[in-house]
Amino acid sequence: MPTAIDIAPETQRPDRYEVVNGKVVEIAPMSAFASEIANRLRDHLFVYAARTNTGRTRMDMAFRLPLSEDKTREREPDLAFISFARWPQERPMRYKGQPVDVVPNIVLEVVSPTDRAEAVHAKAVEYLRAGVDLVWVIFPVIQHLYAYTTPDGAPRVYTGTDVLDGSPVLPDFTVPMAGLFPEMADEPEPESGDDE
Repeated sequence: MPTAIDIAPETQRPDRYEVVNGKVVEIAPMSAFASEIANRLRDHLFVYAARTNTGRTRMDMAFRLPLSEDKTREREPDLAFISFARWPQERPMRYKGQPVDVVPNIVLEVVSPTDRAEAVHAKAVEYLRAGVDLVWVIFPVIQHLYAYTTPDGAPRVYTGTDVLDGSPVLPDFTVPMAGLFPEMADEPEPESGDDE
């Protein structure tokens, strides 16, 4: 369960955190399996960005999300693609502090064993409301990717046998889904439920 603390200049912030409703919320590190999936997709996005000279990819970077109900909102997606139209190559960066005041074009969240699906879905909707064009949510165990483009619409679901398509945000970007998933060394344990 994430821990929330009030924001204060003297507050020692955790290594990985987001800011939600004015509170620092510690986020768990990604599992190695989830991180590998994010890195594999980043490899493809990096090649695309270099070939088209259209943007950059970032991992472990916090972004300020302009939400009317929470001006302090900071999120750290597992992976982000930001076009040069939104973040020009020559734009200087602050040496100190976070987050970056840019809304990514695409964000990815890989569901780790510590994540709740409902919370990840709510975060996807939040990204879209803040101006992200495309949100990818990957469920590694079932090898599904949910592609969200509107806060109130149903996502497109890609399975392990499909080819991921980045259009219209990334024209001509395609990746075979099967190549994103490493072989799983152990069987995931089913969640225990309360039947009482």
